[in-house]
Formats: sequence, C-alpha cells, structure tokens
Amino acid sequence: IIAEFKKQMDDDFNTPNVYTLILQLVKDINVLIRTKDLDNLSVKFFTLKEILDVFGFEFEYHYLTTEDRDIYNKWQEARNNKDFLNADIFRNELVNRGII
Repeated sequence: IIAEFKKQMDDDFNTPNVYTLILQLVKDINVLIRTKDLDNLSVKFFTLKEILDVFGFEFEYHYLTTEDRDIYNKWQEARNNKDFLNADIFRNELVNRGII
C-alpha cells in the first residue's frame, strides 16, 4: 500500500488515486474492526496514519477508562434491546465525553 501511495504521489501528486487508496484503507479497517482481526487492523491503521501524516493530518488518541467502556457497553446493549430512551442517554454521555 505504501509503495502504491509513493507511486501515485510520484505521478504528479495524483491525489485522486491517493484519495481512493485512503478510502479503501478505511473500508478495510472497518471490516477488520468488525472481525476483530487486531493484527491486520494494527498494520492497516498505521499504514493509513503514515499516509495521512504526509498530508499533515494529526491524530489525537483518546484512551477509554473502565467507566467509558461500561457506558459504551450499556449503550450497545440498550440499542440491541431496542431500548432507545436509555440508548439515547448513554449515547449523549459518550458524546459529552468526546468518545463518539
């Protein structure tokens, strides 16, 4: 992926193709998150990060506390149980904490 990125950038900064490459990486990352393939997820994420670093994008990492994870799990459980009133409450708390 990095080789393809360099090839496209060497081709007169072919950003439309680089944009396509970035979108494909994001799609791949989403699949890996759903399948919990953490090894490949890590590789794809850091590849994406390296490409975006070239364009000046910076990432801010937010580490979840046990309480954050508990609220997130309650939100997911409420959504799965179609308890939308409580799901909205948990979601708002996650938004206020800057998690989603």
